[in-house]
Amino acid sequence: QLPAPQPERRPPQIQFDPYIEDRDGASSQPDFMNERYRPLSTNDVDSDNTSNQPCPENYFGLGPSRSESNELVPMTIHEDSELSNSQRRERTPRRGMMNRSMTQRILHGSQAVQNTQADDSDSEDTHSGSDKPIEEETQIALKSVGIFSHMDLCGVFTGIFLAALLILVISLPIALTGSDIRPTSAPMHWNQPHVYSLLVPRITSASDMNKVGSPQYKVLSYVAITSILDEPAMVIQKYVLSVIYSFNNGDNWHRKRHWMSPDVTVCKWEFVICDDNGGITNLTIPRNNNIQGFLPEEIVHLTSLKVLVLTGNNLFGTLPQRIGELTNLETLCLDQNRFGGMIPSSFGKMANLKTLTVRKNLFVGTIPSSMGSLNQLVKLDLQANSLTGTIPRNVFAGLTNLQYLYLGNNLFSMQRIPKQISSLTNVLRIDLEHTSISGTLPADLFSLSKLEYLRVTDSELIGPIPKYVESSSSLMYLLLPNNRFFNGTIPTELGTLKNLTQLDVSFCALSGSIPSEIGNATSLISVDLPDNDLTGTVPDSIGKLTKLNNMRINRNDIKGSIPDTVCELVNTQSLVLMVDCKYDITCECCEVCT
Repeated sequence: QLPAPQPERRPPQIQFDPYIEDRDGASSQPDFMNERYRPLSTNDVDSDNTSNQPCPENYFGLGPSRSESNELVPMTIHEDSELSNSQRRERTPRRGMMNRSMTQRILHGSQAVQNTQADDSDSEDTHSGSDKPIEEETQIALKSVGIFSHMDLCGVFTGIFLAALLILVISLPIALTGSDIRPTSAPMHWNQPHVYSLLVPRITSASDMNKVGSPQYKVLSYVAITSILDEPAMVIQKYVLSVIYSFNNGDNWHRKRHWMSPDVTVCKWEFVICDDNGGITNLTIPRNNNIQGFLPEEIVHLTSLKVLVLTGNNLFGTLPQRIGELTNLETLCLDQNRFGGMIPSSFGKMANLKTLTVRKNLFVGTIPSSMGSLNQLVKLDLQANSLTGTIPRNVFAGLTNLQYLYLGNNLFSMQRIPKQISSLTNVLRIDLEHTSISGTLPADLFSLSKLEYLRVTDSELIGPIPKYVESSSSLMYLLLPNNRFFNGTIPTELGTLKNLTQLDVSFCALSGSIPSEIGNATSLISVDLPDNDLTGTVPDSIGKLTKLNNMRINRNDIKGSIPDTVCELVNTQSLVLMVDCKYDITCECCEVCT
């Protein structure tokens, strides 16, 4: 009789947690799991392969080996090299994560070990042949997993170390500068610390650069990103122009071609001209370009600048006190803005300055005496401000090359025109309109042989017009209206001025008659003599002024009739003649009578 078939013995599926202990305090995990977490002793590994390195060389997943005590230990590189390829494949688990079948075999092997301990010796002999390989394979796999876990831990520490090193490299330039560098509209560019150290504090103060929202703060990242290959001088130029753009409503300018373009050099930005070396020599922004703001201090670092023209815009505030550091500047035009404060005394440092015009602004105070050192100055225009005080005497003495002087429409409190004005031997035009100047016209004023234009209006001049006017042989415009304290007569010497084209002495207190010699000034185009106390008749010599197209002699005490020679000019030359023909004067050709 055949024995009854025995049911197949399958180990129960036991789930265990190696960290949960049983009631007796012993770990409920299998022995081989405790073996997995047992630290290796010095006997387990060759002393030659043991080191204090974070990743010892024998932990490379090359499989286990057996020591003299027949215990499983990680195999070293040297031991593995002595095996054949087939032996290495048999003893070395696959690299990477274990597949599902290997995991199941490990769990089945753990139950098989527990069952073999519970059976009697006979059963042990029966099953030892089949379970022992499973136990050995399980230990091999688990120890290999330990190797990979150790390698993962080393990778984590290595990553942390590299990240810390990267942070140190980035933060070191910041620490060296001793300042806080913040990003602007984008994360900090790697070139930004270098640009920051170049600009602060030599070009811009740290407080301005670090102030969130300031123009300097806004353009730092842009300059850093677009100036990687630029030399320091080029970086500074781009930074200064960018600050001007940011300070003055640049995004809303009517014309701004290429400004702030990342791939266009500043020398190709609209309104900018450079020399052969790349230095900016000319910055001329046209009027009415919707510029709104003020002139930043950084502009003084455009050291190659020769021409700066910002006429007719909406600039305000005070001028930089260091503007005189633009020692190469030859032309400075800031007309028709709203600049205020005092004129910087540093203007006197601009040794090469030839043109300085700040007309129609809000400047106050006196003219700085340092401007007397501008011996290359050709044109000085300070009209239509609120300047006060007197003109320093040394100013005129030093302006030996001056040709154009405009000081009108200010609040000067001068008693008289300074005699030192006669030192302007090259002057062509002098305009002192609305200056409240009193006293007499200095005779030396008419000794200026090159003088072409003299205008002193709405002032408090007294005395007669000097007879020395004949010395001004080049005089073309003599404009002295609205000086009610004038007295005396019209000098006959005016007839000697062959180049005189316009004579205006209206609204003065001149008396006497119109001199006949005036007919010798044949270049006259306009003669204005109204609102005086002139008497007598209109001389026939006026008929010789063939270029005359305007003559006003109304509101005087002139009587008689208009000569036919004068009426001929009215008919042939379209002369506009204004006389008191309604009352005292007979004029058959007059179209305008008062």
